[in-house]
Amino acid sequence: MELGEAFDNCVLADRRGRLSLLCYIISNRTNDIIFDWFICSVSS
Repeated sequence: MELGEAFDNCVLADRRGRLSLLCYIISNRTNDIIFDWFICSVSS
């Protein structure tokens, strides 16, 4: 999983309006990209 992919998932989550802010905060406060991806995937 690449950081860009995790970011793309966050953008998709934002477009759906579900937990996008949480996704953004977590992705900017952790180095665990897999965790970012999990949160973004769950929210999208």
